[in-house]
Amino acid sequence: MGIKQRSFWIMETISGSPGCWFPMWRAPQPGFIRAFVWQCISSGADALEHFRWRSAPIGAEQFWHGLIDHSNVPGRRFEEYSKLCREVNSLSPLLTGSEVHGEAAILHSHDQYHAFQIQPQAEGMDYFDNLKRYHRALTKLGASLYPDLPEGVQISIRKKKGKRYFLFLLNLTRKRQQVTLGQAYSGLLSEKRIGPKLNMEPYDVEIVEFAETGGRIK
Repeated sequence: MGIKQRSFWIMETISGSPGCWFPMWRAPQPGFIRAFVWQCISSGADALEHFRWRSAPIGAEQFWHGLIDHSNVPGRRFEEYSKLCREVNSLSPLLTGSEVHGEAAILHSHDQYHAFQIQPQAEGMDYFDNLKRYHRALTKLGASLYPDLPEGVQISIRKKKGKRYFLFLLNLTRKRQQVTLGQAYSGLLSEKRIGPKLNMEPYDVEIVEFAETGGRIK
């Protein structure tokens, strides 16, 4: 949820290798852009804007790559983005009105962040690294729905009225991963039956719909 306790928009998200006032990063791996957009949506984002559409041929940000390269010829990143748009547009009517359903939250405090920068209290103390340790542990636990998830695999749930739940499974790593679901479900992205074990390719994403029965999600 955003600062207004409502779903939020992300106004700039990665489209290619960023680089301007710092050394240029490596190009996003195939599937990276799509996976992280779905991660944002699974975490409550209702809209995302990519920066940028086309890589600028001149200027200070000419090395900040867009969805289309400097040649203005659509390539791999544009094709990945086109696939993503088709998926989002297809599932938008189903996901509209849903909200993040979470069992745990981590509160970031700007006051604490600045205080620890001034006086770290202990050698090597880093506020963000400390938060990441908690986040990594909670993510691995799978918010208790699927305990002991493989490292780098995340799950998120969005809930809609009528006791409908949408489970997002995201492999945010560069290696193949296997997730144990316990039973078979219909994959909304793959449009096929998946489970009880799901083999996920690098930066793979799947969404399944759950129902609440007897106060439990299954």
